[in-house]
Amino acid sequence: MPDSAAKLAIIGIRYDENSSFTKGAADAPPQIRAALRSDAWNLTSENGTDLSDDSVFFDAGDIEPVPGSEMPALIENSLYTLIADGLMPISLGGDHSITHPIVRAFARKYNNLSILHFDAHPDIYDNYQGNRNSHASPFARIMEQRLVKRLVQVGIRTFTADQREQVRKFGVESIGCAISRRIFGSSLIRRFTFHLTSTRWIRRSRPECRTANRVVYRRDKRSS
Repeated sequence: MPDSAAKLAIIGIRYDENSSFTKGAADAPPQIRAALRSDAWNLTSENGTDLSDDSVFFDAGDIEPVPGSEMPALIENSLYTLIADGLMPISLGGDHSITHPIVRAFARKYNNLSILHFDAHPDIYDNYQGNRNSHASPFARIMEQRLVKRLVQVGIRTFTADQREQVRKFGVESIGCAISRRIFGSSLIRRFTFHLTSTRWIRRSRPECRTANRVVYRRDKRSS
């Protein structure tokens, strides 16, 4: 049982079978824990909170991989158990396919969820290389099952034709570089301004982002 004072739970997900390229995310949980507890730094935050106190984090251990198609349900149920106990899970490791069962777990308790997704890729293929549970497809499953009311993706730098169609189909809001304007054209409207803390770095290193890094676009619902 977690400490009654703990509000956060760390849980490792040792699974990367849906990665289409390099494996290794399954090995991440113990390495992240080792880095977290490293003597190279301390765990005191800027407001003085001691994050090394056992009452801050409850370590729920790791979800070990199981054969066949049982892993998504195991991830969902494990996360939901923590959520039902009043803990907010922080998951470690796993390829991006684990996003779907994690969101399913949250949706079992919380209605009208919104996701703010930071990534270079939208991970919204209907299927990738014939795999509907691919690391490149979790947001397609999330949106088609209506697990969230809103998906905002920040930093997207590449859209294939299939991805563009998926984004339009599900009404995904995309915050990207100038390429967002070129891809979606007049079907986008300015939604609100978004100030990136790394604006100066982006302007130095990515000239193509200079005109778009403060603008958020959303598909114009009036044009379909």
